[in-house]
Order: sequence, then structure tokens, then C-alpha cells
Amino acid sequence: QSQQGVRISDAGLTTRRSFDLEDGSSSSGFGVNFPSLSYELDLFGKLANQTEAARWEALASEEDLQATAQSLIGTTAQLYWQLGYLNERYSVVQQNLATAQRTYDLVNVQYRAGAVSGLDLTQAEQAIQSQ
Repeated sequence: QSQQGVRISDAGLTTRRSFDLEDGSSSSGFGVNFPSLSYELDLFGKLANQTEAARWEALASEEDLQATAQSLIGTTAQLYWQLGYLNERYSVVQQNLATAQRTYDLVNVQYRAGAVSGLDLTQAEQAIQSQ
């Protein structure tokens, strides 16, 4: 398989204007640079292989982008649910602490009244500290 590569260089326009101060004569000129054209004959498929490699690289980059997006979505969902779980757990711990504090307050009142022993008061304190 042989292919051809075409390269065209840029065309250009030039102008020139001059004036002689001694005799007052002037001259002007105009030029056109035509583009040059060159061919590269692709006998061994170099250009085709480069084109194919670039196409595969672009496809791989697209796949990498999609894989990264999916990973980001998965991580975001996981963190969202983890945050919800931790918020719920925090709420339960706060409720347990409030319950333990109320229990301690009741046991303390009973202890001062002589209705319960110091062991009961110590257990109520430990219940608060374990929260």
C-alpha cells in the first residue's frame, strides 16, 4: 500500500517603493511568491501508520476520560452514602449521650437522697464516659 503526502508552503506578496532625493525620480515594484509544492511518497505505510496510531491514541484518551468520569461518579456516590451514615451515627451517639446524662442526673438526685449507693452513681458516670 502506498500513499502520498502533500505539503504546500505559504504564498507571499511583496511591494517596493523608492524615491531618489537628488533627481526626484521614483520607482516601485511588485512581486508574487508562488507556493512550493512537495510530495512525500509513502511506500512503506509510514503516514498511514502514523494516522492510525494517532486515531487509536485519541480513542484511548476518550476511554481514559470516560473511565475517570465513572470512577469519580462512583467515589462521589460512595462518599455521599458514607457521609449520610456518619451523620446518622452522630445523631444516635448524641441521643445516647443525652440519655446517659439524664440517667446520671436522676441517679445523682437519688444518691443525695440516700436511695441508691455510690456504686450506682459510679456506674451512671461510666455510662456517660463510654459514650
